[in-house]
Amino acid sequence: PDVALADIADQLQTLEVLVLSHVRCEMSEQSVRRLVSGLTRLRLLDLSFTTVPPGSFLDAALPNLEELNMEGSQLYDPGVVHLAKTAPQLRSLTVGHRRQGPPRKAVGPTVFSSRSLDAIGANCQELRLLSMHGWNKDVFGSLSELDFTDFFDHCPQLDTLELDVVAFPPASLMKHFRYVCLTTVRIPNLESDALQFLADHCPQLRHATLQPSKFNGSALDYFASRCRQL
Repeated sequence: PDVALADIADQLQTLEVLVLSHVRCEMSEQSVRRLVSGLTRLRLLDLSFTTVPPGSFLDAALPNLEELNMEGSQLYDPGVVHLAKTAPQLRSLTVGHRRQGPPRKAVGPTVFSSRSLDAIGANCQELRLLSMHGWNKDVFGSLSELDFTDFFDHCPQLDTLELDVVAFPPASLMKHFRYVCLTTVRIPNLESDALQFLADHCPQLRHATLQPSKFNGSALDYFASRCRQL
């Protein structure tokens, strides 16, 4: 795989879309660094469920990157912070915990902490989609409701939010939704009061995935009455 990545970096320098999703072979940090550093025109990079080493992005400069999918792959704070600073045009970010294959020993700090969220909010103000999937607390365990306050304030373009995490209750974030104009949400396990709060602050919603759910029928009726564009 390292030879193939080197060939891509050397011969396809004008490449704008690269999808390596579910590539199971081991990739060395050096080869991935060479790849992402050489493809400066990339707009879409999909490395979901791959064995990308956490430090691969520390030398990357991707000024045209608009969409990055790292779901199921390792991406730690230093790489996220550097990427946010060198990819200001980022519009879509998907991150989450590797849930396939044998468990791996963490290399570096928490996978995605407030450092990462702060860097994205401060540098990627064109962000429109944030998708966070966390199946255990090692992924987003250090994040709290307060960490999202500045993030929502700095990303007014955000219109799609997917929060499938176990680190904190999604309902605690509802009051911050007034800072953005969400049209699409995926937030499971909402209680009735949280669903009503979502309806009050996001009546412009067009798409909502709320399963599995914990709300009752009256809360759903209220939600439907408030969000008439669904």
